[in-house]
Amino acid sequence: MGTLGLPGDNSSTSRFIRAAFNKLNSTCKTDEESSLTQFFHILDSVSMLGGTVITSNGKSDITTYSCCINTTKGIYYYKTYTNNQITAIKLTTQAKKATTLSIYNLTESQQIKYEN
Repeated sequence: MGTLGLPGDNSSTSRFIRAAFNKLNSTCKTDEESSLTQFFHILDSVSMLGGTVITSNGKSDITTYSCCINTTKGIYYYKTYTNNQITAIKLTTQAKKATTLSIYNLTESQQIKYEN
């Protein structure tokens, strides 16, 4: 952790405090889409970027994915380090009754919407 002690370092404590501060001081509309967008912005403010922290075995410590769940609607939202688009998986009535586990592959390739 070469940044330890610098303002905004990547230590767990600094990242937790930054996330708590951002959550408590940010403003957001009350609709689900706005709340979801704000949630991911807060998590992005504390995510680990490749190359900023190198582990003892020489690898980059990164935030592999970020996620949240709307427990009322049964929707799991996530985005990965390599794909900034939010992906949603709905827990359907059929899935609730299933006797086998449903497995979904992470959408890890960057999703870009081209306008022209």
